[in-house]
Amino acid sequence: MKKIITKISALLLVTIILTGCSLNISTIRYKKLMEKLNNKETFILLVSDGSDKSEALEKTLDIVLSENGLEAYKIKSKRLITSQKNEIRNHFKLNDSSIVFINKG
Repeated sequence: MKKIITKISALLLVTIILTGCSLNISTIRYKKLMEKLNNKETFILLVSDGSDKSEALEKTLDIVLSENGLEAYKIKSKRLITSQKNEIRNHFKLNDSSIVFINKG
């Protein structure tokens, strides 16, 4: 039984590494993001467009977060409609690949 658990754990770890999933960066939906902004919460946001630049930015951010025991949220800009992007831009200036530290909304 112990060997089975060890093998399953190893398989899960390899899967996480190969898929690039981050334990420090959680995907956030637009509605939840707007709630956090309106509630004046403090957090780190990665705006990702899925490009190579964005992927490299995410990997670098993940390393920094891991080293400092921090977490961040990621929103995929390609999934946002124009009005949603404009609403987010009302809160802060951003590009399609950006890291934003949001202090009290």
